Amino acid sequence: MLIDTHCHLNLPPLIEDIDEVISRAIDSGVQKIICPGIDMQTSVKALDLSERYDIVYPACGIHPHDSGRLKSGWEKELEQLAGDDRFVAIGETGLDFYRNYSTVKDQKKAFMFQLELAREFGKPVIVHNRKADAEIEKIVKEVGYFKLVFHCYSSDLYFTKKFLEYDVFFSFTGSITYGRKKTMEVLDLLPIDRIMVETDAPYIIPAGVKVEYNEPKNVVYVAKRLAEYKGIPYEEVCHFTTQNAIEFFHLK
Repeated sequence: MLIDTHCHLNLPPLIEDIDEVISRAIDSGVQKIICPGIDMQTSVKALDLSERYDIVYPACGIHPHDSGRLKSGWEKELEQLAGDDRFVAIGETGLDFYRNYSTVKDQKKAFMFQLELAREFGKPVIVHNRKADAEIEKIVKEVGYFKLVFHCYSSDLYFTKKFLEYDVFFSFTGSITYGRKKTMEVLDLLPIDRIMVETDAPYIIPAGVKVEYNEPKNVVYVAKRLAEYKGIPYEEVCHFTTQNAIEFFHLK
């Protein structure tokens, strides 16, 4: 059994075929799915999906791409969502200096607010980090809240070693099937009890999977490749990544 710790069920095309997507996930051995929000609307949609499907667990947050399009009063609105016990985490939040769809100023403001919000409610944070290692580190240490999972992890050994000192987790997608040297070096360093697996569906299709878009059932490919990299049984990967997710997100 596996947990897909990051899947955008609340976005097209997954939302358009949601019953079948959930059914295929269950058939493949996925027992729980974390569905993050990227703005207010998708956060509420994630909550709605969790009410319809027992295996879906919602998170609420503002993606860095959306941080420049926020309306007045968004902080209060997000705070109200975060106070709902049905949301298991804050996110997806963070910084993205690769796309720069929002200004650095807007991204940093939204990220810092969400870290502080998570600390207020004692909830874990799903962190998006793309080409922003230095600023992520600076803001996280400034706020002083380290209950984090770095989703779709792609940072280098230097950044990884720094955050291994704290009680954070590192979640990997189908990108680990691409054979990148940097990824393999990081996986060699990380102990299995600090790793989670995800699809980031509908994005990041695993290598060799011939589909138009990714979906949660394909987290199996991530876990199998992780087992190969670590040289441990697939069942062991399933056990540890599942337990890591259950404890981190306080899943029932």
